[in-house]
Amino acid sequence: MQKESSYQLSIITINYNNALGLEKTMQSVNNQTWNAFEHIIVDGNSTDDSLEVIKSFNYNNLKYISEPDLGIYNAMNKGIEKATGKYLLFLNSGDLLENENTLENVHHYFESDCSILAGNIIFEEDAKSRLREHPEVITFSYLVGNAISHPSTFINRDLFSKYGNYEDDKYYNIKVF
Repeated sequence: MQKESSYQLSIITINYNNALGLEKTMQSVNNQTWNAFEHIIVDGNSTDDSLEVIKSFNYNNLKYISEPDLGIYNAMNKGIEKATGKYLLFLNSGDLLENENTLENVHHYFESDCSILAGNIIFEEDAKSRLREHPEVITFSYLVGNAISHPSTFINRDLFSKYGNYEDDKYYNIKVF
């Protein structure tokens, strides 16, 4: 059964024992000039100050849960299940939106029927910034050698309804030798 969308965008932030990164992410989201979104924090029952950080913010569109999970993809799936937005943005703990106008500048794209809206991303590495730009049209051959980054990709929630959520970490049987 399809959820009724009450927001154009659901921002999903997963976190585990990263209070400092979580605070930076929440500040970045809270400072947005366009706020017709919900922000869902999925905390994996952190033992640091993460829960205190979450409770220190008081914006109306904030929702959170803090409970044990089975890993990154299980936490992301919990966020998907709670999301009501047309598009989902996975902005993990420690990720930032470029500036306070980021969502103001992109929200008009949410009126489209695109399955995926992919933006460029800036990586901070060794105190240096590196911009990764995507072509205007992303083809299969582009995806073979490149990845689209979660923090700059808005995914239509209908894709999860049609194709299913992420495979939880518990399904992988990996042996390291």
